[in-house]
Amino acid sequence: MDLAAKIRTQFRERQPEQKPENKLKYAARREQDVDFAVETLGGGTTGKRRLWLIPALFALSAVAVFAAVLTAISVRGSWRDTLQLRAEIARLELNNMKRLLNLREHSTISDENHTRFARRITTAIVVGQAENTS
Repeated sequence: MDLAAKIRTQFRERQPEQKPENKLKYAARREQDVDFAVETLGGGTTGKRRLWLIPALFALSAVAVFAAVLTAISVRGSWRDTLQLRAEIARLELNNMKRLLNLREHSTISDENHTRFARRITTAIVVGQAENTS
C-alpha cells in the first residue's frame, strides 16, 4: 500500500510534457548560444575585427606617458624659475630697505614724515611678498 501511495504522489507531481514546438524553439536557442560561444572562443570574425584595438590602446598609452613626462619636465623648470625670481625679489627688497635706512640717516626728513613713509614702504613690501608667495 505504501508503494502505491508513492507512485500516485509522483504521478501527480510530474510536470506535463512540453509541446514539440517549444522543444524545437529551445533547441534552436541552445544551438545559437553554442555557435556564439564557439565563435567567441575560437577567434572567429569578431576577434579579427577587434584585432586593431590592441595596437591602438598601446599607442594611446604611449602618448599618455609621453605627455605626463613632458608636463613633469616643464613644471619642474617653471618651479625652479619661480624660486629664482622669489630669491631675486627678496634680495632687491633687502637692498631697498638698506637704502631707505641710509637715506634716513643722511636726509633732513622729519621723524614724523619718515615714519609715515617707512610704514608705506613696509606695507608695500609685505603686500608684494604676499602676492609673490600666492
